Amino acid sequence: MLALAAGAERLPDAPSPTHSAAHSELPHDDLQANVLPFFLPTELHAVAATGVAWRSIVACFAASSAAARGWLCGPYCAELEAGAVEMCRLASNSSWFATTGYSLALLAATSPGEDLLQRALDKFDRMPPWVARPDRDLRAHPVAIEKGSDVSLSGVSGKEFTAEVERRMSRALSQHWGSAYISTDGEFDCATQEQVAELMRRLRALWALAKCCRGTRHAVVMEEVLVMFKNPSLRANERWTLYTLAMCSSTEPASSHKLALALLSYHEGRLMG
Repeated sequence: MLALAAGAERLPDAPSPTHSAAHSELPHDDLQANVLPFFLPTELHAVAATGVAWRSIVACFAASSAAARGWLCGPYCAELEAGAVEMCRLASNSSWFATTGYSLALLAATSPGEDLLQRALDKFDRMPPWVARPDRDLRAHPVAIEKGSDVSLSGVSGKEFTAEVERRMSRALSQHWGSAYISTDGEFDCATQEQVAELMRRLRALWALAKCCRGTRHAVVMEEVLVMFKNPSLRANERWTLYTLAMCSSTEPASSHKLALALLSYHEGRLMG
């Protein structure tokens, strides 16, 4: 059954109450309680693609059980984070990378009470030594801004996860990770491309569950932050901007598990030499 759905893209939005009631008469009622909770998001995604009835069952399960919120606080997101850090590392090793000005993307997963900005910066610290990063003193004093040279706030903080948020996150990751498997002279790394495709497939499955929860008390809420770090000197006016777009497991971001897109941009601003 799962193999039939390998090409699935996403689940539908949460069904209406009348739609849910119609399917409560199906002989699969106990699936939501006894089977589906043990499925990974990718498996739920695949099952939903096998037919209209299954799609409705999975959507009802996601909307009623806070499925998306649950997966934000488990090993699923930790594995996504680890895979994203590796793609970011490969991008910083690529022939496209410029040490005087770059933009890198990864995913950061946090637990309640954990500082998302610091978590993201800690992950960027795993990049090669030629990737310039703000030092510890600068990190203690981030400056909140609304618009940077590469990215701006979109006004989604406090709002539910939507298809527009999905497109924003997907577009950013695709643009930044492409250099991990395509070199400037046209060489193509098929193995790395497959890794990127698998990461995106797993992300889309999670995003699909989040869209099913839209409009319910289990909706995934967004948090968006944009900060800047400056390091002026006689040699250069270095500037970093860090943008995070996080999916939160509760309406209170401070007490939420989060999975966030993190974009770090750097401009050297050399003045001398």
